Amino acid sequence: MKSKGLFILPFYASKRDESAFLFLEEALRGIHSQSCDNWNALVINDASDFPSAETRLRHMCSAYGERVIVKSLRINMGPGHARNLGIMHAQENGFDCVLYNDSDDISHPERLLETLKIFDNGSNDVDVVYSPFFVIDENSNLVEEKSIPSEIKEILDNYTETEIPEGDDVWKIMGTKTGYLNITSSTSVKTSLAAINLFPHERVSEDFHTWLRLSASGGRYRFVSNTPTYYRVRLEKGKQNSRAAIGNSRFNQLKIENDQKGFEQAINIASVKSKIKYDEINILMLLFYKRLVRSMVNHNEKELLIGLKKKVNYFTNTL
Repeated sequence: MKSKGLFILPFYASKRDESAFLFLEEALRGIHSQSCDNWNALVINDASDFPSAETRLRHMCSAYGERVIVKSLRINMGPGHARNLGIMHAQENGFDCVLYNDSDDISHPERLLETLKIFDNGSNDVDVVYSPFFVIDENSNLVEEKSIPSEIKEILDNYTETEIPEGDDVWKIMGTKTGYLNITSSTSVKTSLAAINLFPHERVSEDFHTWLRLSASGGRYRFVSNTPTYYRVRLEKGKQNSRAAIGNSRFNQLKIENDQKGFEQAINIASVKSKIKYDEINILMLLFYKRLVRSMVNHNEKELLIGLKKKVNYFTNTL
């Protein structure tokens, strides 16, 4: 197998967050355990506040020789910016695909092998590979379904469908029906496509924004069921790190705004490519806002629902 993949791991540790290093060690062990050895990894230290973070990271990563390198930023720019640096590194150094891997998540040992098999099959019919995931806690134990945060369960519920979305125009399905399909740490993308669909400079839902544009620009999706990622949730916070830091309602407000931007950009991309007709746009926007209404009902976001329902009424009246 000639192709090679780059694992991209944004990393940030706050002043007293010792666990961030322990989780990164587990993530790196998962990468080192890949059954296919055509890999390298890039850890991007996003201006961690933890004392001597860079020194500690370099010592940790030196155990893997030249396979794992560390790049440190002076200003914290968020995980999307860090991933973009990883994409550019992959492009400049001849990596055929990038495998996103948050620093506290663990990749399946067959992830790279199955990804490269698909990308190396001699055809050009797949650009994005994604897999399901299991939820684990701070101690790497599986989390019971009743304890999984609602926003994560929304994603997991998509995998109970008889047909998991694949192929062209998955952006329409994500935008109007499912929402998130693929968590970042289970998503691998051909470098050439990733390089023209960089992550926006947002700190909430920057990945969903990117998945929408990847698909609209022609990226074809493939679902691989047998390489589940282990996705970590810190149960003492009860929610994702970014959600915990920002606050639930503010997080949801920013998510709505960024999802809207991503979906509108996806529509524009598809329109330029003549993949959708002008009279489809308002229908898509109506379905998009109806999906957000369902999601915010689940989150009991009464204030946010007021604005969303106005959008639904507006686009209903345009049809």
